[in-house]
Amino acid sequence: MRSGFHVMAKPCNQCLFGRNRIVDAARKREIIEICRERGTNFICHKTQIARRDVCCHAFFKKFPNSTIGMIISSMFGLNKFIYENQLGLSKR
Repeated sequence: MRSGFHVMAKPCNQCLFGRNRIVDAARKREIIEICRERGTNFICHKTQIARRDVCCHAFFKKFPNSTIGMIISSMFGLNKFIYENQLGLSKR
């Protein structure tokens, strides 16, 4: 069972909020708008490849406390920071 709110410890090299993002600026805005409307966080795409749901580091920093899970986990000190090498993805 997963405990706490899992967040990437640092942005990945293709972060939605970085220069090397894999979508254009319009899609980025759309993704952020959808997350904010639904009260969800943005999941780092690399963690989905590893079959895990871990919040994007930059989203966590730019939109703190934007979900119930983020609020509760922060209140109780349950945020768990995950490093990319913990995902089990091989470097290609």
